[in-house]
Amino acid sequence: MSPDSFGLFPHELLLLNYAPKILTGKPPQQQFWQYRYGVSSPMDILRNLESRGFLEVAGIDHSISAQTLPMLKSLLTKLSLSPTGSKAKLVARILEEVSLKELNQYFPERYFGRTVLGQAAIDASPHILYIHQNAGIEDLDIFSLTEQIAAHGGSYRQVLWNYVHQAQIDHTQRRDFGLARNAKLRLSYLLAEENRFVEAIAMLAEVFFSDVNGSTNGFNMDFLAIYAENFFPYDASTITIAPGLPKHLTKWIDQAGISESEAREIMAARMQIQTLPLSVFTPEECIDLVFLTISGEQTRIKQLYIQAETLFLKRYSYELSRG
Repeated sequence: MSPDSFGLFPHELLLLNYAPKILTGKPPQQQFWQYRYGVSSPMDILRNLESRGFLEVAGIDHSISAQTLPMLKSLLTKLSLSPTGSKAKLVARILEEVSLKELNQYFPERYFGRTVLGQAAIDASPHILYIHQNAGIEDLDIFSLTEQIAAHGGSYRQVLWNYVHQAQIDHTQRRDFGLARNAKLRLSYLLAEENRFVEAIAMLAEVFFSDVNGSTNGFNMDFLAIYAENFFPYDASTITIAPGLPKHLTKWIDQAGISESEAREIMAARMQIQTLPLSVFTPEECIDLVFLTISGEQTRIKQLYIQAETLFLKRYSYELSRG
């Protein structure tokens, strides 16, 4: 792998991102950096970044700002100064009212600070922090995403979208429907991050539809009887609306400025064109399950599962008999 235009490698850029949270006299957790990114001595890299002009020792104002709000209030009370106001106001008050000698006694440790050059370097590679903070997007990490961007060009978000979208297609072709579902969920998050909430709702509808229709990784209809043992009743079912996702839906509906009925139409249009190897709930029933989950109407949800079980046993009587 070649360095970027600043001469930096992905692990150096990541350390540059986190440097303002690291004390100059206290090495960061070596075990984490070694395990995640193969960095055996993060402090050596930080010192190297400092010598190359990307980092500097930050001033005492940074050391003060790095403290917790309760700690700052406690110090102000101890110094008979007002502890009220926002954190920014407390920091300013300490800097104005306390002598430099006292400040150095109370805040003897110093943090790394990014220089103008260091800030320019991380601004040029926003994908580094994003993929680190969103670990688990397929097999991507700070190194592989950097390579993808170098190979394909364009914005990192477009590269991410293309990569995850292709992964979703590949998972589906291999009949790994659970992995395909996870890729679709990631795509919905990417859309929401760009304020494309209507599209995010449509993509999330695909996730909901997959969740309640029982298609798993390596799905094989020959084993339907085994899968179906865990479909009903609702209280013991593995094919339910995933916890947490309805909250995303509610938030995105609000941010899109649409009504529930409009959201239902968007979801139905997307679900109706989905092709899954198994049908337990119709699109309309799936949408009802989502909104019943949001409203907490457990009795009605259980009734839908009872109805679905009756139809499921009739629809797949032959396949189930083979099990």
